[in-house]
Amino acid sequence: MLALDEQLRVLFEGLEARLGGEALVILTSDHGEEFFEHGGFEHGHTMYNELLRVPLIVWGPGVAAGREPAPVSVADITPTVLDAVGIERPGTMFGLSLWPALTKRRTIGKRPLLAESTMYGPEQKSLILWPHKLVVGPEEGRRALFDIEADPGETRDLFRARPELAASLVEMLERLTAGRVPASHESKVSPELDEALRALGYVQ
Repeated sequence: MLALDEQLRVLFEGLEARLGGEALVILTSDHGEEFFEHGGFEHGHTMYNELLRVPLIVWGPGVAAGREPAPVSVADITPTVLDAVGIERPGTMFGLSLWPALTKRRTIGKRPLLAESTMYGPEQKSLILWPHKLVVGPEEGRRALFDIEADPGETRDLFRARPELAASLVEMLERLTAGRVPASHESKVSPELDEALRALGYVQ
């Protein structure tokens, strides 16, 4: 991490020198990787934190130094950028602008975060309402509940120990996903896209 920090310092100082401090930089990732934490390898097959939790680093004019302990979503990036440059977001856009939290240290607040659509294997869903996380799948009817603040490795299933909380999160997840059609693993794509996905390792 020290080597990465040093390279980021070089990047940020270079941008500041060239653009006069007007650059906005957002560093993130599309997914994590599992190295047998829950019995599997790679990505795209579960809703556990080793796959869902990715870095989100923002640097730019007015961004205050700090760290937000509660989770946010990659869906928040586009509204955040639009807010930062003063462009009104479409009313139908998904996600929350993090700009007030980044520049004025305003509390983001507690809100449900949804993850769904595995790349392969049984369909799964996840709901985070900090600090708790509900995972539905991969086995039919399988449900698990974790306190990801106290147990970030998701090793202690609290579903039976906290039945009222579990039931409320299940209801919330069902309400948020009601009427939605899950992404099909058999979606038709062009031969060119299929070849590109295979070259990247996303299609076996």
